[in-house]
Amino acid sequence: MFIHEAWGEPDKDNEWIGEGVRTDGERLLVHRGQLRAFLAEQDLDLVVEVEIRRNDRESGRYTGKKAKREVEGRYDRLYRLDCDGGLHVAEGDIGTWSGAVP
Repeated sequence: MFIHEAWGEPDKDNEWIGEGVRTDGERLLVHRGQLRAFLAEQDLDLVVEVEIRRNDRESGRYTGKKAKREVEGRYDRLYRLDCDGGLHVAEGDIGTWSGAVP
């Protein structure tokens, strides 16, 4: 029912030259209908944490030293997908995740 995917780039010490984009992350894939049926059958809600970080490097040039990563910004949010199809955040309901709630 679930498919887990992870991606990223290997950390190459002292080989970073120029500007570029480095990404890493992971995700869990599931068909919306199957997830809703599973949560309803188990009478469970699903809590999902989403974190996005933007990093900047001290220098874009090769200096022979390991480049220092500075955190430029961070976004972190929790979502609750309830077994009835509702979508919630700390501030309250924000809609549905599975279509119309019966």
